[in-house]
Amino acid sequence: ALAYVIKICKKYGVTTSICGQAPSVYPDYLEFLVRMGATSISVNPDAVIEARRMVAMIEQRILMEKATGKYRKRVGKNFMDEVEFWKFVPEDE
Repeated sequence: ALAYVIKICKKYGVTTSICGQAPSVYPDYLEFLVRMGATSISVNPDAVIEARRMVAMIEQRILMEKATGKYRKRVGKNFMDEVEFWKFVPEDE
């Protein structure tokens, strides 16, 4: 459901702000949000520096993947596969 909301917001130019503890605790969830196109992610104060570093790294990875033709929305075998975040990711139109 979250991936769908982010996709629709992106389609209509609406800012997507995600608030909660999960991006601070689960780096793979943070990557999921960045790859889906979330425009604003709230994290715990003690995790701001690390989260900013990780978002920059994820965005660089996405740019490299797109430049080399190897872009992938899915992250691979990890926490997200276990909770099936990617199961409900809508396909690009």
